[in-house]
This record gives sequence, structure tokens and C-alpha cells, in this order.
Amino acid sequence: MRIHVTLLLVLIVISAPSLGAQPARAAARAARRAVAADLRAIFKRDLARDAATASRRLLAPRRVFRYTTKSRALREAKHGLPAGTHMTGTAGPGRPMSGATAARKYGLPRIPTVRELIELPRGAMVRVNKALNGWRGAGETTSRQVVKPGAIKRIVPLRK
Repeated sequence: MRIHVTLLLVLIVISAPSLGAQPARAAARAARRAVAADLRAIFKRDLARDAATASRRLLAPRRVFRYTTKSRALREAKHGLPAGTHMTGTAGPGRPMSGATAARKYGLPRIPTVRELIELPRGAMVRVNKALNGWRGAGETTSRQVVKPGAIKRIVPLRK
């Protein structure tokens, strides 16, 4: 019996390369499509939830972080952030987390390379929610109006 199993395994290993790369490509393509469909569903839920959440005025200035790419951060530092931009709930002290950890914590579609420190002024209209597809308790703030370039106080590179 043991010989039959060994012989069968040897035949499978020998014949596996002759199957070609097509099954591997098909599996990779299916995995990419599944991930894209999941992201589309999450973004759709996020938009619906943001539209249903009431806006409120900040009673005091609030410091928040925004995790993004370096090129986008430089563009935002020059032109500001458009309305509807997502940021973290609050900005705490300490060393920045790595890009991979930030992506997991806040459910980001890409691994960020920089962290922006943004100070939202008193009276700014924002929506406060929990981050979808992120860690439990991870909050997010969404601006209802354009955030001026001067509100971005600092851009810090992240570890990988």
C-alpha cells in the first residue's frame, strides 16, 4: 500500500509541470477578481454610510492623521484636501505605525508611505464613523468641506 501511495505521488510530481501555467494564471486571475469585488462592496458600503451619517461642527480644533502615498501627500500639501476625504479619528502622540499596520488598522486599499498631520479648524463640518474593513474601534473622520493646504502641519515617512 505504501508503495502505491509513493508511486502515485511521484507520478503527480512528474506530471505537474506538464499541466502548464494556465491553471495557475486562472487561479491568480480569480483571486484578483474576488479581491476587487470585495473592495467595491466595501467602498459602496462606505459611501452609503457616509451619506447617512449626520455632519457636525467641531467645537474645538482637532488634530487627525491621514495615511497616503508620498506623491498624493505633496499634491495635497500644495492644493489642500477635497471634501469627503477620509482621515483618522484623532491624532495621538508617539512614533508612526508602519504602512502595513496602518493599512490593516484603517482598512486601506493600498499600503501608505507617509502620514500627514492635519489640524482641522474649530467649526469645520465633519462626519465621525468607524473605519470599515479595519480594526474594531478604529475611527475615521470625513471632511464635509475642502481642507486648506495650511491645515497640513507635517508629513512623516513611514517604515515599510
